[in-house]
Amino acid sequence: MFIITTGAASLGFLDPTLALHLDQFGLTTIEVSFFFVIVPLLHALLAPLWGYISDTK
Repeated sequence: MFIITTGAASLGFLDPTLALHLDQFGLTTIEVSFFFVIVPLLHALLAPLWGYISDTK
């Protein structure tokens, strides 16, 4: 439960502040949006894999 709460809190903090920090690198809106897509995309792709691995052991 602690890990879920910590993860949700970190993502909740990251979402509103990440775009402000990425502005200093001169990225376009599309490039910044990739940073917001990476985490959910990796979760969607890897969660079934980790589930399969944990079920087989």
